[in-house]
Amino acid sequence: GYGNIGLSDGVNSKPGYLGPRAGLAYSLGTKTVIRAGYGISYWEQRFGWTGGTLNQQYPVIYNVQVGTTSNYVPAGPFNTITPVTYLAVPSNGILNPAPNQAFYYMPSHYNLPAVYTWNLTLQRQITPSLVLDAGWVANQGRNLPYSYNINQGPPGAGPNAAILNVEYGHTASTTIRAYGVNSNYNSLQVNARKQWARGFHVALAYTFSKSMDLTGENGGFLNPNNYRQSYGPSSFDQKHMVTINHVYELPFGKGHTLLSNGGIAGSILGGWQLSGIYRYATGLPFTASAAATNANCASCSVVPEIVGTPQYPGRYGPGQLYLRSE
Repeated sequence: GYGNIGLSDGVNSKPGYLGPRAGLAYSLGTKTVIRAGYGISYWEQRFGWTGGTLNQQYPVIYNVQVGTTSNYVPAGPFNTITPVTYLAVPSNGILNPAPNQAFYYMPSHYNLPAVYTWNLTLQRQITPSLVLDAGWVANQGRNLPYSYNINQGPPGAGPNAAILNVEYGHTASTTIRAYGVNSNYNSLQVNARKQWARGFHVALAYTFSKSMDLTGENGGFLNPNNYRQSYGPSSFDQKHMVTINHVYELPFGKGHTLLSNGGIAGSILGGWQLSGIYRYATGLPFTASAAATNANCASCSVVPEIVGTPQYPGRYGPGQLYLRSE
């Protein structure tokens, strides 16, 4: 490090985490059982979120543009391109004034995200080959990742009113990468399984669920000044989901009811299976957007308002628009 700035760039993490697991099974007779489970898990965002943020930006990496973007004209041979001018890092490790480069910012206290997961399931044997179970499966995400450009201006202040531009003349983006938002998921999950018998197996799984969060895939907020406006269905939320899979063994060949004596026909038709998977799911959520230019602000985002009565086409078929209010 340099001066009072260590190799961690002043970012400190919690030294230890406790991730317990607990499970319980209780039998109610010979055909019914209750199961429950609980666990806490921790994880770190994909590579580059922490280490890359700290050690792969200026002055370790320089962002230099040569030529004009997208004009498809060569800027010239390498020996004519002006070399990168390296800036010596002061002994105290602080660049003052900071160059107008894109920067990333991380809070000094950096605790890992946690997921609290639990389930409560009732399983019942209906017939010797048919088993049915239903349960509540849920989780809560805590301290999840988010990211957005903090160098923004308030609506109506104009394109040059980014907060860091007003204070320091810094117009480039300054993106915060941090942990600190929450999510929740609740579901009813029902499974029915007909075990393999007489050459046939079928299983049905149904999920009725709801997943809510503030930002998905470590993204930003619709309105950083009021992040609660971003709370809503997760980008992957699907209310209903049905999956059916089956395997059917054709009744031909030795050991089966047809062509069991062998022969050419039995050899050709025997040993074949028909299998398939059917999946039905309701659609993903949709968030309306609006042009940020309408707000006359620097690098800000806009949340549109509903004017009039929305129309939901609800059409089916290829190329048709299907939207529902939910």
